[in-house]
Amino acid sequence: METNFAKEVKIGDLRIGSQHRIAIQSMTNVPVGDIQASVNQCKQLFDAGADLVRLSVPRMPDIESLHEVKKILVTDGYTKPLVADVHFSSQIAEECARIVEKVRINPGNYIDKRANFKELNLSEFEYNLELEKMHDRLLPLIKVCNEYGTAIRIGANHGSLSDRILSRYGNTAKGMVEAAMEFISIFEAENFHNLVISMKASNVKVMTESCELLNRRMAENGNIYPQHLGVTEAGSGNDARIKSCLGIAYLLNKGIGDTIRVSLTENPVNEITFAQKFVAEIGEKKAYPTTPPYPELTGTVDYTPKSQDAESAIAETCIALSNNLIDKKINNLNINGNILGIDNRDFAADIMQAAGICISKAEFISCPGCGRTNYDLERISEAVKREFAHLKGLKIATMGCVVNGPGEMADADYGCVGSTKDHVIIYKGQTPVIRDVHQDNAVEMLKKVIADNGDWKEK
Repeated sequence: METNFAKEVKIGDLRIGSQHRIAIQSMTNVPVGDIQASVNQCKQLFDAGADLVRLSVPRMPDIESLHEVKKILVTDGYTKPLVADVHFSSQIAEECARIVEKVRINPGNYIDKRANFKELNLSEFEYNLELEKMHDRLLPLIKVCNEYGTAIRIGANHGSLSDRILSRYGNTAKGMVEAAMEFISIFEAENFHNLVISMKASNVKVMTESCELLNRRMAENGNIYPQHLGVTEAGSGNDARIKSCLGIAYLLNKGIGDTIRVSLTENPVNEITFAQKFVAEIGEKKAYPTTPPYPELTGTVDYTPKSQDAESAIAETCIALSNNLIDKKINNLNINGNILGIDNRDFAADIMQAAGICISKAEFISCPGCGRTNYDLERISEAVKREFAHLKGLKIATMGCVVNGPGEMADADYGCVGSTKDHVIIYKGQTPVIRDVHQDNAVEMLKKVIADNGDWKEK
């Protein structure tokens, strides 16, 4: 196994890629317009050990708020980089690039029209014409980033691809990679290389497949940019930590990845504390191994973690077994030892389910929330898990907002997505079924939709 180092990328004073250590990041979950709350949460995350922090900037008025947040943090001695998360608006992205050290844009909705999941039959000429339009629309952002030294993260998410990409490649890992490579080609044509790329999915297999494919494509293209790794909408609790560990460890073991986020529907500080334990287990410095770091294991495997601490045991176990689990060489897993707060059988079952080998309960996906979330996502997500865990085989989503929620929960059977303040929309698949549901009634209405469609079973 031989993997080249990624290019070095500058994000303010932070350097990632090349032979630099793995960088850890998280995202605020309060509106950037609440300046004091945003400042406080950024400080908490940096104090916990975050190398960079991302904030959602959905509206033009939020630009001034972002500027004020940045100003206060610098005045108070917090000079680590901030990242602006921008969807839809090129104008917002360009303004944010003058304020913070990095801007995240999504090829699925930044210039391309947001997906309506409609088939587009574009001729080759029409398809290329769309690429030319994208190139022209990106030029102002590239100019600003060159002037201010701002880095760009090109973040493609499974489920939030444009209709143009979906019509040609489907909602696939290949589609995600093609969407990112189109943007990479435009930036490279303008001699801009301060790029970080991410392939995010709630499904561990899709996430790892897309990241590996992207790495090969970039290598063939002659420029390997740093990859930001994470299993998006992983949820909360141990199963979310297991999903994240499996996907991230598998890729780092193959020499892919330079910065990570463990997405949790919890206090974002928890993302940093757990990621630190994970990095401590895998090693702060990426090795880019020439031989697989762990032996091949097949069939029934017995594993005993060295640590009794739950989070460390999860990290250690998933790192050690990830390669064999993602290649599906293990068909039965037994966890031994005395891990505090963990039932060994549940732990093993959760690992097998996260790897897609054996399903033992309902699967839950939920985003970590951000400044666009208008309801109590964490509370409702936990209530959904308690109420529906016994519905083995169903996938149920709890999403923060309608920006990416409906698309990124596209393979879920049922779910709820935040809409107006304190309200959600109940979905069956990609179809909204009940609108304007108060959050206090969300679980009840979700149960009703599941029952009406014949999928409810008593505990």
